[in-house]
Amino acid sequence: LRGDATWHRPTWPLGARPPAADAGAAAAARAAHAGGGFADGGFANGGGFANGARAEPPRAPPSPRQRKALASLGLDGDASPGEVKARYKTLAKRHHPDANGGCKRAEERLKAINEAYAALRSRGET
Repeated sequence: LRGDATWHRPTWPLGARPPAADAGAAAAARAAHAGGGFADGGFANGGGFANGARAEPPRAPPSPRQRKALASLGLDGDASPGEVKARYKTLAKRHHPDANGGCKRAEERLKAINEAYAALRSRGET
């Protein structure tokens, strides 16, 4: 029953890291399901566009506040919105107090991460 409840994906208790071998298997399982079942990315023409490529609108250079937020997340000024979101998720999981036994330092770091991500979201990137 537990496998059915989690769609047969590997799980572990909050605060515990998966073993290295299981982490690779989990990443492979996510990659196999990412395309929605189609080899070309889930759309008949590779993403819904005639040539299969998505055109990104030009972005304005980051303001000093946004550069500071990017640095807080450990990213450079030309990070894509997807990279910002992925980095935020990784850091939020790593520094969440529940995953660190209620550590105050982790809580403060998570607050800084949340503020940085909010500043970047207000820019309209994520």
